[in-house]
Amino acid sequence: ARDVHEADDDVDRATADHNRRLTALGAADVSAAEDLGRRRSVLEEELRELRLSLAQVTGDRTVAELAAARDRAAAEVGVAAQDMTEALDRLREEDPDDEVGVDGIPVGAVTDPESVSATADDLRSLSDAAARRAESLQEELDTATRAGAVVRLEGRRRELARSVSVRDRLSAALQAAREETPDSDLDRVVDERRAAVQDAEEACTAAEEKAGDVDVDDLAALADAAAVRVRRLRERAVATGNALSEASGKLSQHGGVAEDLAETRTTRQRAEREARRVERQAAAAHLLHTTVQQALTAARERYEAPFRGTFEKLARTLYGAPVDFEFDADLTVARRSFQGVSLDTAQLSGGAREQLSVLTRLAVADLVGGGDAVPVFIDDALGFSDRGRIGRMNLVLDALGRDHQIIVLTCDVARFEGIAGAEFVPMEQVRAGA
Repeated sequence: ARDVHEADDDVDRATADHNRRLTALGAADVSAAEDLGRRRSVLEEELRELRLSLAQVTGDRTVAELAAARDRAAAEVGVAAQDMTEALDRLREEDPDDEVGVDGIPVGAVTDPESVSATADDLRSLSDAAARRAESLQEELDTATRAGAVVRLEGRRRELARSVSVRDRLSAALQAAREETPDSDLDRVVDERRAAVQDAEEACTAAEEKAGDVDVDDLAALADAAAVRVRRLRERAVATGNALSEASGKLSQHGGVAEDLAETRTTRQRAEREARRVERQAAAAHLLHTTVQQALTAARERYEAPFRGTFEKLARTLYGAPVDFEFDADLTVARRSFQGVSLDTAQLSGGAREQLSVLTRLAVADLVGGGDAVPVFIDDALGFSDRGRIGRMNLVLDALGRDHQIIVLTCDVARFEGIAGAEFVPMEQVRAGA
């Protein structure tokens, strides 16, 4: 219970730290924080695309550079017109009588620069080209302004600045968290948890050693009860999950009703608490089941060695040579290896299986007695065994009969005549005595 309480405290502290960091981010939950990160990436990508589009339109020139180019073009047009006017004035001053003819310039006083054909055409072409260039620059500037590229660029810059500000706040929050809980404190907590784990392992080892004195049948019953408990807890967990799903469905259908929403939230919270409680109970039941199984395994290992030794000792007397056996979990013979041949119990003859059954009963009686006499009843056995095996089984019964009371019921006295210390009592005598 203390470990669970400490774990709950750790969860509460982690939840508070989680909420504090979300508040610093300005996000409602982790999904909102992740959405902010994704939106920042999208905005940065849009900013790069807008910069590329602006570079294609302006040739990597800024708005100020475009305006300056337009102004220079307009100035060049004005200078060209002024130069043409000054040239015509100079011509009129130097040749007032029109004695010298100039191709492309009409005879007489020239008052309109548009009347000049040759040189004026060249000048006008240059002026028109400059004017077209200025108009083109003006159109490009107007297009860029109308498209809102500059406005979007500035908006993206502001969003980038806000993202940088958020990043700085997160960094400051992280630094504050480190100042509040230094790494040394975290290392100390880790050391404490490791020490707690070591103590728990030692307690588990002590419990396993103590479980060695527990009765196997009691442990089996506890294991079965724990398994049933686990199954029921899992069924309750499934039912709780179904109830939670049903409550969620009701919430989606009646999202506009405040009362149903509050009731559904309460139901969900209650179901979550019940689910956590069921999970803890399931974990405890699983731990109990695992402990019981480990105790059963330890008990089986503790019983198997002496049982195997006694059984194989009796089997050597029966077979007259060393013989090896493999046992199942319930210490029944699963396989026999004799004279280089290994056979499963099902592959043995009926007489051989009967002999192994008698040996098992005798071995258990010898172990249970522990030096004291234990009665053993054998009812009409060895009916399918050959004479050689019956003779050696008589030796086994004679040896164990010195320490235990072995009562054999048979209709064929000849099978057990080889038991030197046996006392034969006819059934008529038994009935008369009764």
